[in-house]
Amino acid sequence: MNEQKQHIKIYGDGSMPGGKFDKVSIMGHGCVEGDLTGKQCKIFGKGELEGKAVLERLCVFGTASIHGLLIANVLEVFGNLDVMEKMTGDRGRITGWLTVKGNVEMEELSVKGGLKVEGLLNAGIFNLRLQHNTSRIREIGAEKITVQRKRLKLFKPHDHLEAEVIEGDRIFLEYTTAKIVRGNKITLGPHCEIELVEYNHTFEKVGRGPCRVADVRKISIND
Repeated sequence: MNEQKQHIKIYGDGSMPGGKFDKVSIMGHGCVEGDLTGKQCKIFGKGELEGKAVLERLCVFGTASIHGLLIANVLEVFGNLDVMEKMTGDRGRITGWLTVKGNVEMEELSVKGGLKVEGLLNAGIFNLRLQHNTSRIREIGAEKITVQRKRLKLFKPHDHLEAEVIEGDRIFLEYTTAKIVRGNKITLGPHCEIELVEYNHTFEKVGRGPCRVADVRKISIND
C-alpha cells in the first residue's frame, strides 16, 4: 500500500503515529504522535498533533493543538486552535479563537472572534471581527487591515485589540489600542487609543465614540 494514499480515521479516544498520509480524520478525541504531512486533516471534537503539521487543508470543528510548526494552504477553524510555533499558509478563516506562539504568515486571514499572536502577523489581507474578550498581537503588517467589533454586543462592551505596531497600506481600526499605527491611508473609528499615527496619504477619524491619538505625523515615502 502506498502510505501517502491512506485515509486514517480515529474514532472516539485514540492515537496514531505521525507520517505521510492522504487524509486524516479525527472524530472524538485523537492524538497524532509525531509530525504529520498530508493533503487534508479534519478534526471533529478534540485533536492534538504532537509534532509539526504540513497540510494542504486543515479543518477544525472543535479544539485543536499543534505542538510544532503549522503549514496549511487552507485553514478553517470553527472553535479553538493553538499553535506552539510558527503558522504559515495561503488562506485562513477562523470562527472562534486562535493562539500562535510564533509568527503568522498568510496571504489572507479572516478572524471572527479573537486571537493572540506573540510574534509578527504578516498578511496580504487581515480582517478581524472582535467578539471574544481582548485580542493581542505584538505586531501586524499587511496590505489591508480591518479591525471591527461585532455590532449590538450588549454584555461584553470592552472587546478590543491590543498591539504594539500596526503597519499597512490601507488601515481601518475600531476598538484598538496601539503604540504606533503606520500606513498610507488610515481611518480610525470609535474607541481607539493610539500613541502615534504616521500616515502618507490620508488620515481621518469616523463614527461615534471616543478616539484618542497622542501624536499624528504626515510622512513621505522617502522617510
